[in-house]
Amino acid sequence: MKFFNRKQQEIEKTEVEKEKRVKTDDQLRCDGLRIAMPYPYYIRDMDFNIIEFSPLMEKMTGYTKEEAFKMKCYDVFKASICGENCVVQKHLKNGKDPVRDVYVDIKDKKNQEIPTLISYIPYFDSNGKTIGAIEVIKDVTVEKNMMDILGQESQQLGSISEELAASSEETLAMSTQVASTSESQTKKLGNFKESMKETDDQLETIVDDTAIIKESIQILNDSMDNTISGLSVLSKRADGIVNIVNTIKGIADQTNLLALNAAIEAARAGENGRGFAVVAEEVRKLAEGSALATKDIHENLHEITQLVLEVSKKASETNSKLKTSDDVIVRLISEIHEIRDSLNKIVSTVEELDSEAEQNTDISKNQTMAMEEVAKVGGELAEIAQKVQGEVNRLAEHAHLN
Repeated sequence: MKFFNRKQQEIEKTEVEKEKRVKTDDQLRCDGLRIAMPYPYYIRDMDFNIIEFSPLMEKMTGYTKEEAFKMKCYDVFKASICGENCVVQKHLKNGKDPVRDVYVDIKDKKNQEIPTLISYIPYFDSNGKTIGAIEVIKDVTVEKNMMDILGQESQQLGSISEELAASSEETLAMSTQVASTSESQTKKLGNFKESMKETDDQLETIVDDTAIIKESIQILNDSMDNTISGLSVLSKRADGIVNIVNTIKGIADQTNLLALNAAIEAARAGENGRGFAVVAEEVRKLAEGSALATKDIHENLHEITQLVLEVSKKASETNSKLKTSDDVIVRLISEIHEIRDSLNKIVSTVEELDSEAEQNTDISKNQTMAMEEVAKVGGELAEIAQKVQGEVNRLAEHAHLN
């Protein structure tokens, strides 16, 4: 009985040592994998429990190892193929061969999508039974972005190539049209040059006529200055006549007063003063007539003075307008000279165009040949773009799940 117990103890001890040795071997393999693996990886069992979570996997997903050990793998990665649709789980149950580069979109802790390529191999116990899987997850965000950009660029290249071919054909047609119409263009340029010459001659005539008008306005302006001066003198002389008339009126008033006094004295003298009274009456009548005449003269002179002032005002306004017109004519002449200078430049440019138009035929022929070559290159670019697009599509098909 003691022998049996001792034998049993030896067997149990052997099993414990074997189990320790297996765990040590497993730990060594995990440590070696952690050191050698350049990509994020994790190990899970057949119940989706995570039993190893590498530092690179922590960095990519945002979960710590401690957090991952408390979660199922499908809760960590939240991919469309996780859970009941887990491709890895189905493969582990049905086969033992490793699988490489399966495209899967996973999500990190912040629920941000990450494009990845997943590779995995079954994980066996000492009896060869599948007990889990080692899954390597490579972040291919950069590659996917490059593939998307390459696809877009290839599409743009195809579009540009088609546009280039179409533009080349249009340019080719235009070049042919330019070649057929170059002679007509030369004639039109010649006609245009003649028209510019005629316009220049007409402007020269306008300048001469304007100069004559300017001289006439200057003469009229001088005449108006003389008229204004004469009216000023006339106004002053009218004022002098008014003063003389006022003096005469004063004398007539005084004479009338003296005649009245003489009549009073004649009445006092009686019969002896009768003759003197007659003379005094006549003097009074003459004084009254003189007063009325001076009044009429004064009124007429006032009207004349007002007319002189109005005429002087109108003449001053006319003189100001004439000076303004003179300034306008000076500016007009200056602008006409500028127009003539511009026309001369246009004529010079037209002559250069006329000379270049004579060479358009040869240039158009060369351009036509060049456009034909461009159209050919555009077609070749379009073919290359189609090939590139096909390669991009094949890469996309290779990287994604079917």
